[in-house]
Amino acid sequence: ASKIENRIKKITPTVIASFGVPMFTLLIIVPFTFLIIGPVAVLLSQAVGSAIVGTYEISPAIVSGLVGALWIPLVIFGLHGAVVPIAFANFFTMGYDVILPMITGHSFAAAGVVLAIALKTKDKKKKGLAISASISAGIVGVTEPAIYGFLLARKKLLALVCLISGVGGGIIGYSGTKLFQISGQGIFALPSFIKTDESGIPLGLIVIAIVMLGSFIIPAILTYLFYKDNEPSTLT
Repeated sequence: ASKIENRIKKITPTVIASFGVPMFTLLIIVPFTFLIIGPVAVLLSQAVGSAIVGTYEISPAIVSGLVGALWIPLVIFGLHGAVVPIAFANFFTMGYDVILPMITGHSFAAAGVVLAIALKTKDKKKKGLAISASISAGIVGVTEPAIYGFLLARKKLLALVCLISGVGGGIIGYSGTKLFQISGQGIFALPSFIKTDESGIPLGLIVIAIVMLGSFIIPAILTYLFYKDNEPSTLT
């Protein structure tokens, strides 16, 4: 839509630009979205979901690591839509799920990176937005403010978040951690990993807690040490 809008601006008379540019942009992009982008995204989402389910038993650690590393790119492109329903289906048919645990680290890694940005920046507006985005990602697991507000414009930090999330996913897959309850995201997901009908050491809960903590602390430290506030944005 942005590419189309820029082209339309060049050929639209100034007198009608205020309403003409958005109108013509929507007239082109809306049908294109419904007829091409939407169906293609659905097919790709289903392929991603099928690939996860079909390959998990071969190597849980590798599959979980890949899903963890690629989760934010999948969200950015809207390809995660078929994965979440599969996770819910697993829960309601088997009583547990192994897909949602794979992505545990991504929100905490994003929270750590953005909090470090908040600590390093001298821009009061950016600091406030970064703190808000960090709280949103770490506490309630909503990463969109961090992704679209900070990470997309800073590719190295986005790569760092994906890497940390992938390592966390691999650890979770290797340990066989399962989700036993449907609850909130972020730190509110912790109770989901307690199997209530068994006693003993809750290994899954311990692994998840370690991944959450490590995913937050490691990228926060790395970002604080190497992030430069005056680096130009790479978002175009």
